[in-house]
Amino acid sequence: MIRHNPNINCPFTCKHYELIRRHSPNKDCPFTCKDYEIMRRHSPNKDYPFTCKHHELMRRDSTNIDCPFTCKHYEVMRRHNPNIDCLLTCKHYKVMRRHSPNKDWPFTCKHYEIMRRHSPNKDYPFTCKHHELMRKESTNIDCPFTCKHYEVMRRHNPNIDCLLTCKHYKVMRRHNPNKDWPFTCKHYELMRRHRPNKDWPFTCKHYELMRRHSPNKYFPFTCKHYELMRRHSPNKDWPYTCKHYELMRRHSPNKDWPFICKHYKLMRIHSPNKDWPFTCKHYELMRRHRPNKDWPFTCKHDELMRRHSPNKDWPFTCKHYELMRRHNPNKDCPFTCKHYEVMRRHSPNKDWPYTCKHYELMRRHSPNKDWPFICKHYKLMRIHSPNKDWPFTCKHYELMRRHRPNKDWPFTCKHDELMRRHSPNKDCFLTCKHYEIKRRHNPNIDCPFTCKHYELLRRHSPNKDCPFTCKHLELMRRHSPNKDWPFTCKHYELMRRHNPNKDCPFTCKHYEVMIRHNPNINCPFTSKHYELIRRHSLNKDCPFTCKDYEIIRRHSPNKDCPCLANIMSL
Repeated sequence: MIRHNPNINCPFTCKHYELIRRHSPNKDCPFTCKDYEIMRRHSPNKDYPFTCKHHELMRRDSTNIDCPFTCKHYEVMRRHNPNIDCLLTCKHYKVMRRHSPNKDWPFTCKHYEIMRRHSPNKDYPFTCKHHELMRKESTNIDCPFTCKHYEVMRRHNPNIDCLLTCKHYKVMRRHNPNKDWPFTCKHYELMRRHRPNKDWPFTCKHYELMRRHSPNKYFPFTCKHYELMRRHSPNKDWPYTCKHYELMRRHSPNKDWPFICKHYKLMRIHSPNKDWPFTCKHYELMRRHRPNKDWPFTCKHDELMRRHSPNKDWPFTCKHYELMRRHNPNKDCPFTCKHYEVMRRHSPNKDWPYTCKHYELMRRHSPNKDWPFICKHYKLMRIHSPNKDWPFTCKHYELMRRHRPNKDWPFTCKHDELMRRHSPNKDCFLTCKHYEIKRRHNPNIDCPFTCKHYELLRRHSPNKDCPFTCKHLELMRRHSPNKDWPFTCKHYELMRRHNPNKDCPFTCKHYEVMIRHNPNINCPFTSKHYELIRRHSLNKDCPFTCKDYEIIRRHSPNKDCPCLANIMSL
């Protein structure tokens, strides 16, 4: 009874089991059973602590989606998980979780019920003798399975895939670098070759995939004679070839694409993440109502050569066209210019270099990664950003980047150079002679910095870390679970508070944060009076130990780290 699930919850029903998944802000799943109480409390994003009469799920300190489990006869050896994997070992259970590029889970057990009830992000294969997985109406990437005697052989799911096996059905989900699913069946060929993120319903000779009402990333396709040649797409690409078919991809909240063309080939090939090269003589891409990363394009003779974008980049070239990309809750960019070329090229994730003589990028009200820029004569040289970085240079400009729910950065400076360069994910390397970054009230990954004369030397951050060095300020962004920023300064107060997702207020009188060699987003710290023993963090956790320092990392919605030191000057 997975109802009213905002993101990716999975309620399961069993003979003696009732999943009452209610009031989950993001991806949480509280379960209640006759002999089972899942006390899933205070999980910021995707963590799940479970407690049962004969079962203690000690899911602790997992920043993202990791789950260490401990049971009477069960040892969860969740170690060395680069992203969100969970190795399980039991007395009668050997979890051979191997060769999973991102988040896969092969489970095998003789007498074992995988009661993976609520996976906030990425689905979980379940096996039960008499068990019905009624995964219905999942907002994001859930998988409802129903079979009288079926085995869910969910073996290599890097992100959010779900392999299904039936009486006459073999799910050969192999060698999926991110989120792909090849399916083979006796009377059914799911040629879902490389779907890196978001599910793919396929149509066969006698088969209608009525993939409908998926809140995030589903794709219902219907075609009489239609081959979905979705191959070699690193993340979310979709090459479609059909003689006379209508892809009525509608009402997908995340990354769907409805295409309507009489004779048109969507050669969406070799896109690392979510790119879409479209070529059509007279076609209208009425890509509308896409809650996450949709792009409605309208042009008489326009070629959207969206190529070589690792994640969600969009280079647009059109003589006289208006990209009315509006109301995209995540990463939309509405551009309006009479004669301008948006040369969005070589952006690893979601970068946007804009060049225009007199144009106004009114990129506003994007809940995730939007950037409204207003400048009379300025060049946004957003180049070579690994994920979502933005180097801005302007003589007299005000970046009024405000009200960004996820990763926004409002910058205000009279004569400032935003040298946001070489940031692996979403970092902001800022340098200004006399400026105040009033980065406040960002619910996800905000960073308020205040310094009279400081240099933010954001360099060599593997994912989203920002080590700063300043004359009177050492921003030692040591360990942020995702995009947090612990800052230390002689005369400075980091009032980084009330960040619902990934904020980290750190204060210490004399400490050195040595955030080095962080493969993803981990930060081990060493200080004179402070030893951050950041060990065994599944994803982005930071356990800190210090002589005069207590890290009270509590009640973090996702990846927050509130740190309290005895020598605090807040």
